[in-house]
Amino acid sequence: MGEVLVLVEHTNGDVKKVSLELLAIAAGIGSPSAVVAGAGAGSAVAELAAQCAQFRPAFAVVATATAAEELSALLKNKGLSTKVAYGEQALCDVASAADCTTVMAAIVGA
Repeated sequence: MGEVLVLVEHTNGDVKKVSLELLAIAAGIGSPSAVVAGAGAGSAVAELAAQCAQFRPAFAVVATATAAEELSALLKNKGLSTKVAYGEQALCDVASAADCTTVMAAIVGA
């Protein structure tokens, strides 16, 4: 099966039920290659770490360097090998990777 990139964007930082359902669907389609939290998810780093523990993506992408440092520390404490990157270019890199065959988005707005 192909790799699946899952984009999760939350305006207030809360992980929504629909996003978790989308991650479960993505896992049924292929191996999640990356889980991405957008700029609105700045306070949801712990939730993103939990998603990484459950779905074991190769990459996690967040909006800022500060969030990346926090997420890296959480993943290291959990013994996970998910690589953490941040910023728009990191999102473009994982979305355009040769092994990423599908991009799914869960964008929750106000």
